[in-house]
Amino acid sequence: MKGKVSGTLDAHLQTCLLVRYPVPQRSETRGRSEELLGRWLRARRAPRDSVVVATKVAGPSGQMTWIRGGPTSLDSQNIAEAIDGCLRRLGVDYIDLYQIHWPDRYVPMFGETEYDPNCQYTSVPMEEQLEALGRAIDAGKVHWP
Repeated sequence: MKGKVSGTLDAHLQTCLLVRYPVPQRSETRGRSEELLGRWLRARRAPRDSVVVATKVAGPSGQMTWIRGGPTSLDSQNIAEAIDGCLRRLGVDYIDLYQIHWPDRYVPMFGETEYDPNCQYTSVPMEEQLEALGRAIDAGKVHWP
């Protein structure tokens, strides 16, 4: 592979690097995209502060068993594990922008338009999720949540 992701994607990432635009957002739900981006970044040997890296933590899922050994939630332990996994896959020492892919609470998704109270489940308090992100910032692992 030698750092070349693919023709068009390689050119797109190179343009992002040149104009200091955030590289396309990644997520642990997107297969090996973080690993591929990490390889591309290492092959470019670009100064870390010249690249804006954005990625996301996956929300609760019983179906995506490949994510952190599944099923996942957004408790503080899962958020910390997700951040460490992203850092490892990307091969960077910090993430510029880290987002919650979807919240740990019921919301109508994937074409649903109406809230169904029968689908409500016990969720991780938003305060716990934000405190976990705050600890990652304090540790220097994330710059902006």
